[in-house]
Amino acid sequence: MTRADIKPGFKVDSTAGMFLGMKALTSINGLGNLDTAAVTDMSNMFQSDTALRLLPDLNTLNTQNVIDMSGMFVPMDAIFDDLRFK
Repeated sequence: MTRADIKPGFKVDSTAGMFLGMKALTSINGLGNLDTAAVTDMSNMFQSDTALRLLPDLNTLNTQNVIDMSGMFVPMDAIFDDLRFK
């Protein structure tokens, strides 16, 4: 799978490992559609998604109740030059 599409109003209580290990994933459309108001754990959400280069809606995620973001982008540090947050 190279692209994930998230429909509006998709409620989750955890995003831990949601896209974990999807090495071919290049884009996530509708990330801002995730209703993360109840989420406390976002750990490893994008871990090992080494082809992922664009997260335009990342800043729209509600992180008010999140207490664990560990490993969220590990080991993606080699691509941070290409990763764009819009």
